[in-house]
Amino acid sequence: MLDLEKTVLQTIIEAAEDWNLNDIKGLLGRCNFKAEMAERKVALLSGGEKVIIYMCIKCISICKNYTDTHQIYVNTLYLLVFGLPN
Repeated sequence: MLDLEKTVLQTIIEAAEDWNLNDIKGLLGRCNFKAEMAERKVALLSGGEKVIIYMCIKCISICKNYTDTHQIYVNTLYLLVFGLPN
């Protein structure tokens, strides 16, 4: 469940606690969240944007379960996010 009082960036940082900030911002950018959108509260996002955040969190948790290397986390997550049909 998404915490509606947190910002998008805070939400992803919490899910990806072992990632560096540049990787997290890169992920958000690839999901079409611009810098100003990363500072928005989750409560202000559209339903589709909330789904994207939720999918990112789920993909991060999947990557944590299947790899031991941080860079593989990031690359696998990008593949999962961008391998999905639009």
